[in-house]
Amino acid sequence: AVGLGLRTPNDLALAQLNLAHIAYIQKDFVNARQALAAAQSLQPTDLMIKDNLQKLEAALGRGN
Repeated sequence: AVGLGLRTPNDLALAQLNLAHIAYIQKDFVNARQALAAAQSLQPTDLMIKDNLQKLEAALGRGN
């Protein structure tokens, strides 16, 4: 989905968030941080996306 391009920044941010979460679950913290940064750079306006970005950022900040 990311490679094909999505219509809105929120859609692309959600796709990046999902990739970050998958990388986090697989304990691939480098890729998780990269996808998280990519999602944050899109400045999503959706509150659910923003909340989940903050949660994942906090989880990555806890020594992982």
